[in-house]
Amino acid sequence: MTHLLLTHIHLDHAGAAGTLVREHPGITVLVHERGATHMARPEKLIDSAARLYGANMDRLWGEFAPVPEKNLVSLRGGERIDVGGRTLDVAYTPGHASHHVSYFDSSSGVAFVGDTAGVCINGGYVLPPTPPPTSTSSLWTESAARIEAWSRRRCS
Repeated sequence: MTHLLLTHIHLDHAGAAGTLVREHPGITVLVHERGATHMARPEKLIDSAARLYGANMDRLWGEFAPVPEKNLVSLRGGERIDVGGRTLDVAYTPGHASHHVSYFDSSSGVAFVGDTAGVCINGGYVLPPTPPPTSTSSLWTESAARIEAWSRRRCS
């Protein structure tokens, strides 16, 4: 593994990033610029989650290790990146999170959209993810339009 592409920094998507980098120090972690600071210094992110999960925080999430800044690449959206022998387009796709990006591999037609396109549990129905209190439907609609413009064959 050479790259870890984060769609956003919520614990269910990025919680193990620092641990993976510690075990494999050559990994490059790509993340939106608004999330990069929290990956390097996760104290505020952890404190915020701990208010929600309380005494269950460690049991549910385990360790959230920082990612060394030298392993981080900050994205804004609009980049084209080369990873794993593929070229991916990056789009800024806020809505579920203000620091959300999505990735598109035009050679395969696969888009990696995190929680922008919904949540599917155990292969069942696709459900909308919970929006943060600061989200607006117009941001989410614009993000969905960016993803649709990719003419993707599949979202993951």
